[in-house]
Amino acid sequence: NPKFTRLTGYSSEEVIGKSPAILKTGHTRPEEYRALWETILDGREWHGEFRNKKKNGDYYWESACISPVKDAEGQITHFMAIKEDITERKAAEETLQEKEVHLHYLAHHDILTGLPNRLLLQDRLRHALGKAERAQQKVALFFLDLDRFKNVNDSLGHDVGDELLQQVASRIKACIRSSDTVARFGGDEFVIIVENIEQIEKVASLAQKLQQELTKAAHVGEHELYISSSIGISIYPGDGLDTESLLSSADVAMYRAKAKGRNTHAFYTADMNARSHEFLLIESGLRRAIDLNQLVLHYQPQIDLASRRVIGAEALIRWQDPEKGMISPVDFIPLAEETGLIVPVGRWVLQTACAQARRWQDQGCPPIPIAVNISGRQFKQPEFVDMLVDIVESAGLDPKWLELEITESVIMENVDEAIMTLTDLKIRGFQLAIDDFGTGYSSLSYLKRFPLSKLKIDRSFVRDVAHDENDAAIVASVIALTKNMDLQVIAEGVETEDQVRFLVDRGCLEGQGFLFSRPLPTEDFERFCKNNLSR
Repeated sequence: NPKFTRLTGYSSEEVIGKSPAILKTGHTRPEEYRALWETILDGREWHGEFRNKKKNGDYYWESACISPVKDAEGQITHFMAIKEDITERKAAEETLQEKEVHLHYLAHHDILTGLPNRLLLQDRLRHALGKAERAQQKVALFFLDLDRFKNVNDSLGHDVGDELLQQVASRIKACIRSSDTVARFGGDEFVIIVENIEQIEKVASLAQKLQQELTKAAHVGEHELYISSSIGISIYPGDGLDTESLLSSADVAMYRAKAKGRNTHAFYTADMNARSHEFLLIESGLRRAIDLNQLVLHYQPQIDLASRRVIGAEALIRWQDPEKGMISPVDFIPLAEETGLIVPVGRWVLQTACAQARRWQDQGCPPIPIAVNISGRQFKQPEFVDMLVDIVESAGLDPKWLELEITESVIMENVDEAIMTLTDLKIRGFQLAIDDFGTGYSSLSYLKRFPLSKLKIDRSFVRDVAHDENDAAIVASVIALTKNMDLQVIAEGVETEDQVRFLVDRGCLEGQGFLFSRPLPTEDFERFCKNNLSR
């Protein structure tokens, strides 16, 4: 009929008397044809679909209903086929199926790295635990977090950070077996499922292999980046019987690895839960301490080593908890850094120190600079300089009486940006010091570019300076360096007269330490200045 000729491109003369096989594409399986013939030869009606071929070679889809035609005796003499062109409908269905497949992929994979996401990870972990339970096997779960990855995003931008994450994903996949699963858990966190564990030693070896691979230089555009990772490991069934408990145990172990100094791994142990709970209590308590004014500053005198006069003070934070008493910064500052609480805590320290410095000047005390430690998170805040200006203006304090102590590792993370920030601070009148000098990795070529006022020699070098030749050589070199660069130098951790003699003989005339005084509450510091070493 005319519809057939329009659809297929064949004229009636070309097909009458021919087998329908001229339309075949080979896509219909032989068993489907057998089922068709069995149905219609049995006298029943057959319904189905064919993918056929036009005269010009194009494919099309048709829906067919084939019925047997019988004579008066009930014998089959012919077959009648009623067909419908369903090409457009099939195309729409295929498009819908492709979309469904794509949506399923998006729902279960991380778009940036192509790795399984948290949803697919949990499904695979449930499957792995079920299989391990039946086979009486062990499963290792790795929780991997990149160390200080935020610095990359903050200093170089998210495009660089994203490409670095892609390289990290590729490196992790190269370290594990095809039967293992690596997933991006979120941000810079990755989780690895390692099944069929026979020896725990091999788990530790894999952790070391991952860390070695990730510490290799990564090249992203013009940048050569170095990154490390902290890995927490939990083992099924000992550290958890379900996905939630196993992930939680690995997460706790990962934070223990970070507390050990990063770029290492830690296996979960039962005592970690208690420590994790303690950290949560400290974190919530610290948040309340800020609101309830439980934070206080103590001041450690900085001394002219020749005259023993007070020439400055370092402001050091303490936490006066009503139940636990005085809490050392060693116990809460690392947590504050980790959670971001260091930003409001640091702002409070600056405000309190500046207000106190102004108060002492108003009381007629000779003005002395107050040194305040600046954390890496604070220093990288976009509004850091403006915040400092607001604080000194609100306190009515000349910026020259506020000395900002910044560790060399912080300013070396992004040298160009650090130079811009430090220069801005210097122009505005703030005093700038490198804290813990000698423990980081700055080179002299960089050091000369920083607009610094002072270097602070770390206590680890000062401690044995009178007895250890290496420490003596280092300290002497640093003092000579400051003279050549026209910088002030101060030694911290001074505890003996032998140390004082060594420092003075080499030209370091400023120091602080327990030989002179521990950090003191405000009133005791005032008394110390007036009664003993005031100017």
